[in-house]
Amino acid sequence: MELDYSLYPDREIPTDLTDAERAEYVERLCRQFDFGTPIASRFVVALRDWKDIWGRFPILNSPAYHSIRAYFHWERFTPRYGTKIPAGNRNGRSRTSAKDDHGISRCERRLLVR
Repeated sequence: MELDYSLYPDREIPTDLTDAERAEYVERLCRQFDFGTPIASRFVVALRDWKDIWGRFPILNSPAYHSIRAYFHWERFTPRYGTKIPAGNRNGRSRTSAKDDHGISRCERRLLVR
């Protein structure tokens, strides 16, 4: 599996990943996306085999975590963000479920860009 080694500027790059290190990698990848840095699609697709890690170490306050789970059509977890999003916007559509004509949300679309 190809890892995004740019996520490790603060330490040596892990070679044989334990479950805890894989969970840390998933968190680093999600946080990168949460702060506006796009993730290359090859790194996202490679994570499909780590479904057990995504389930055992959920990152419930990460929009990227939930978007990637949705991208793979995995079970959805209830997000835990600090603030509630208003029920609707100017066109009456819910911000949390705003989908385009193909049924893809803005967060999911950002994953597909690269």
